[in-house]
Amino acid sequence: MMDEIVKKAIELLNEERSSDEQIVVSDDTPLFHEDSNVDSLSLVSLIMEIEMNLSDSGVDVSLTSDENMAKMEEPFKTIGSLKTYIKLLMSSHVK
Repeated sequence: MMDEIVKKAIELLNEERSSDEQIVVSDDTPLFHEDSNVDSLSLVSLIMEIEMNLSDSGVDVSLTSDENMAKMEEPFKTIGSLKTYIKLLMSSHVK
């Protein structure tokens, strides 16, 4: 579920980007990092889309709350770290 939510959000963001600015859907793709082609506005859009899709799936979680951000160092560094972060939050949300 979570992999599909992230993939869908990235694909939606890619629809608004030029062909040379596409975000490759790979765990190693940098998001919030010096090697990234994702600007801060795009990152915010991606986070909002993921949160909405999680909510639609019955998981209400804030990816940017101070409490949640303290659970993992650099959760937005790559697509892989974002997925790991979401899994972490979802596991603590299910309690």
